[in-house]
Amino acid sequence: MSRASKWAPNRMSDIDAEDISREIPRLFRVALRIVGDRDKAHDVVQDACVKALRTNHFDGRSTLATWLYRIAVNCARDHLRKEQRATRDRVSFDGEVAGMASSWGIRGIKMKDFGNLFFGKLASLAAQIRATDASGQGLGFSDAIERAADVIEKTAADSGTVFFIGNGGSAAISSHMAIDFWKNGAIRAMAFNDASALTCLGNDCGYAHVFDKPIETFASSADTLVAISSSGRSDNILNGVKAAQAKGSNVLTLSGFDPDNPLSAIGEVNLFVPSHAYGPVEVLHQGLCHCILDLIMIRQGSLGKEHFL
Repeated sequence: MSRASKWAPNRMSDIDAEDISREIPRLFRVALRIVGDRDKAHDVVQDACVKALRTNHFDGRSTLATWLYRIAVNCARDHLRKEQRATRDRVSFDGEVAGMASSWGIRGIKMKDFGNLFFGKLASLAAQIRATDASGQGLGFSDAIERAADVIEKTAADSGTVFFIGNGGSAAISSHMAIDFWKNGAIRAMAFNDASALTCLGNDCGYAHVFDKPIETFASSADTLVAISSSGRSDNILNGVKAAQAKGSNVLTLSGFDPDNPLSAIGEVNLFVPSHAYGPVEVLHQGLCHCILDLIMIRQGSLGKEHFL
């Protein structure tokens, strides 16, 4: 009888970390064979172990070793799909630049032309930003900015907090805007970007839950969540929105890439940038946040309209 079959449990309650740890070397070899990189393989194994400990679908029809093998393979394939999507997005940006060059009548992109091309594309994308409400009804751009400002001003009036969440570049936007909202706008604001908290929650609960856990603890019906995601498909952002809505909080979303991304349809106000390139999407997301804050500050009387003339 194989070692795996000797200790295979027959119900979920029998599984513990010690059982799973025995299979880690084998899972690592499987992951390494699929993803081809040791660091990435370690990440895959960690994800697989977390999923195994959190799941409730093991029914004992196979050995635990076989069950863990299937989870690891699926995690490795998910990792490859995410990498392929990121590669597609980088290629998409190259295609957009080539398209800009074509629209400008330029056969080859020259370094001296790129600044005009890049900012010309930004201006074009800014004019194409799509705004919708919670029902999916289209909003005029200015109306959407007004509504977003109204939501945040109501939060401030109710002594609530504006929470910002995002990954990567969107996390940087979240930190920047949280500071600007409380320092310049005198509005309670914070971003859940503490490194210790993120690594703790990522390790204990899985990265998909690094935002919904603190939102469950800190958010209330007086608060507003600003959810920022270039793709609009990040699990931890979508879970954060669900947690905020469960607490009765308002939600504003900023997304990009595909027009049918799930984040773009679940906020009171949804602002979507129609590009698959990270740079322009992130630049315009930050610009949108500044626009909303500046409008609030003009209403407060702390920023004059002449600032923009």
